Amino acid sequence: MKRSTDRILTTHAGSLPRPLALQSVIKSYLDGETYDEAEMAGQIQSAVSEVVRQQTDAGIDIVSDGEQSKTGFLLYGNDRLAGFELVTINPGERPRARRRDEEAFPDFYAEYFPTEGDSGPRRQPLCTGPISYTGHALIQQDIENFRSALNGVTTEEAFCRPSPQAPSAGVKTAIIPTKKPSSMPSLTPSKRNTKPSWTLVSCYR
Repeated sequence: MKRSTDRILTTHAGSLPRPLALQSVIKSYLDGETYDEAEMAGQIQSAVSEVVRQQTDAGIDIVSDGEQSKTGFLLYGNDRLAGFELVTINPGERPRARRRDEEAFPDFYAEYFPTEGDSGPRRQPLCTGPISYTGHALIQQDIENFRSALNGVTTEEAFCRPSPQAPSAGVKTAIIPTKKPSSMPSLTPSKRNTKPSWTLVSCYR
């Protein structure tokens, strides 16, 4: 991390607003509708370049990619993690478990939720198996887009966030790990086979 003795270097972490055209294709993707993958890739690349330019024009010293390639705070992990599926939310079903702050400030959230980029998504992540990272190609594309956007601009430093997903209390799970040690009498308890197996259930995390 670069340090400065002359002044405080400015930066930020988090998602920056996406262009309307990118929001539109992301919405089609999240809703399970037909969309053009090449168009989405081009929109992301263009959005990263624009958001880097906006940050440098504003005087930000350490710029980011603004998480332009992320399809949403909750759902984009499904593109980068194995073990999750997107399931359709039935009419009247809540996409998330109700939070205590929602209960305390219902009027505020009644106005806030319609402004969310993913509109409280119509499809819900469902954990259906062991979780592993599979987003190597996507993160490489993020890096290439960011490097391209940084060409011709002057910054002190730059970074992009590679985190796969923000686990949410609203994410459903359909499995739980269960340990089933073998009963081989010749082995001590510490050497028994305790490799987790998976049991199907239906619950909220």
